[in-house]
Amino acid sequence: MRACIIGVMIPDTTPILCDVVTDVDSSFISSVAYSHADSEMTVSFHSGSEYTFPNVDVFIYDDIVNADSVGSAFNAFKGSL
Repeated sequence: MRACIIGVMIPDTTPILCDVVTDVDSSFISSVAYSHADSEMTVSFHSGSEYTFPNVDVFIYDDIVNADSVGSAFNAFKGSL
């Protein structure tokens, strides 16, 4: 289950239409956030840097946060820009 609004649980199969921040297991990246309202993905690094990418499809965000290697998936995304 995922929580979108405090106190309201929705099944994993229900699309989330609010901002989502996912902590990831990576030596380089600390978290990846997605804004449905703006279609923006923000990547936060352990160094403290953050980069926001506009016009990102939610499926790209899902692919990155669910990848076996988050860093490799992120680098593949950057290479496609």
